[in-house]
Amino acid sequence: MKERYFLFDYSKKDWYESHEQMAGTDMKDIPLVQVISYANWFADTEEWEKAWCEQHHAYEDIQESGEGFVLTKAGCRLEGAVLFSEQRDPRDPWEVRTITGRYCVCHDPEQGLITVHSESAYVALVEGLEPVIKSWHEHVYSWRMPTGELNASHFYSPSVIEDAVLDAMAEELEKHYGFPPKVLRRHWNDRIKAFLQNPWDMNICYFQPYFDEETFQKLFPKEQQDNFAVLCRAFGLDATQMLRQAYEKNPYAVPIAMMLIRLGISQQSLWPVFFDLDEFCGEEMGLEGRWHQPLVSLSEDEQQTLTYSDDYDELEPQDLDLDFSPWENLCFYCSWHLTRASQEHLAEWLRREQEGWWNGNWKILDLFRRYFASLPEAWKEDILRE
Repeated sequence: MKERYFLFDYSKKDWYESHEQMAGTDMKDIPLVQVISYANWFADTEEWEKAWCEQHHAYEDIQESGEGFVLTKAGCRLEGAVLFSEQRDPRDPWEVRTITGRYCVCHDPEQGLITVHSESAYVALVEGLEPVIKSWHEHVYSWRMPTGELNASHFYSPSVIEDAVLDAMAEELEKHYGFPPKVLRRHWNDRIKAFLQNPWDMNICYFQPYFDEETFQKLFPKEQQDNFAVLCRAFGLDATQMLRQAYEKNPYAVPIAMMLIRLGISQQSLWPVFFDLDEFCGEEMGLEGRWHQPLVSLSEDEQQTLTYSDDYDELEPQDLDLDFSPWENLCFYCSWHLTRASQEHLAEWLRREQEGWWNGNWKILDLFRRYFASLPEAWKEDILRE
């Protein structure tokens, strides 16, 4: 049985793997450090971070902290597992809170069983008084490999805990298939579910919003070990080595490449500066964003409506369709931009705008297309320079 224990590091606001002797001890027998972070949403000046000191029987301001300790400004070094809670709204009562104190990830290779133990304390918090632990509770989640069947309806945990679970799952699948699958280290809402659905290419989980369920399952079956070439064909792209490397680092490199082509940036040497993006023009690339919508196949007539032509120089606002989408307005601007400047110039502008994109940009693009024929030529030149 392999066991890995994780405690909370207050300085990093994250969990870390603890190799100390107390990691495997019963939580009731481990020294604890109670830390509270308070911030009044309605008064910026009311903020403090304090730890409870048993010696002085008071909350003390924190000076320094690290793995397994907190040093207060009063000079007290408090060592143990950190129980961290936050108070953000003064209208909320100080009451019993559920605070996770430790995670344990267990892997039983003989049974093919992976288990997560989440140990939480019910802590009574009263402002200015000693926090009192009412009881300890343990939640257990387990998966039996290679099917990955979970004993609960859902599982949520910090990313470092997910990493430990995924490492154990990869070991199990290596026993069955002879080589380990790749583990996705990027953030994803449910990486464990993504791993179990497509263990050989977790990146493909990012593309579920881009296809209906039946099409997705047909294109990317669970046993398929190389989804990249299939994905590129679905997006009408060449499966180049450059794009594959970008895809492995950021799956959204594929739809980003498609959008850049649609916007007129076909020179592949201009693409890499966009491949680190999780958002495009202020919109998420995944399910909550709009960018999975314009990437469906467009007919030539539909594509033509997105681009600039000389006819627009004569059109008045009342002659234009008033229901242009943001994507259509962006396509129109980029196609006009390319009549006045190079792809390099357009790519430089588009990448620069990603850093501070806001909803006002969409309004500007809409007005640019709507009143294009009426805009003085000098204004258009100013827009290119800016």
